[in-house]
Amino acid sequence: MFVLDFAHKVVKLLHSEERPMQIGFGFALGSIIALTPLSSPHNLLVFLLLCVINVSFSAGLLGMVLMAPLGYLLDGAFDRLGHLLLIDLDGLTAFWTAFFNAPFVVFTRLNNTVVLGSLVTALVLLVPIALLVAFVVRRYRASWQGRILRSRFYQWFSMTRFYVWGAKAYGFVYGGSR
Repeated sequence: MFVLDFAHKVVKLLHSEERPMQIGFGFALGSIIALTPLSSPHNLLVFLLLCVINVSFSAGLLGMVLMAPLGYLLDGAFDRLGHLLLIDLDGLTAFWTAFFNAPFVVFTRLNNTVVLGSLVTALVLLVPIALLVAFVVRRYRASWQGRILRSRFYQWFSMTRFYVWGAKAYGFVYGGSR
């Protein structure tokens, strides 16, 4: 049931009236939360940004779900990058000393190599992820959306009791192009 519900939400997002860049940046902000350790204080700030600025909140949740496994898989690489930035690069020692002596900076947990490495990676990937997702959404809407809506499977599925029940439960208007 979870897989069908998840697929329904993805299709609903792709067929929504939101602009592709809103979906892309929502997904990218969600990926920041997913790639960094969840208990990091900066995730609260990113979540607030996701709620306040004009991006797709549901795309942000989708980004959190889809990118979280990648975050766990890359923890070793994030640790090495954080170790490189905090310890191995001698030119940054004075910067880190001044930075961590500032009030309240210790609460950011940026002295943790995994947190620092994952945050730097997520921030570097923010714009590329947003542009890639926006490109995929544009491409889907231009070439695949019409085909899928006209496909026999979609037409058959839209007539099944499950789909009709789900459409009523979610307030989803079925049969339209968006």
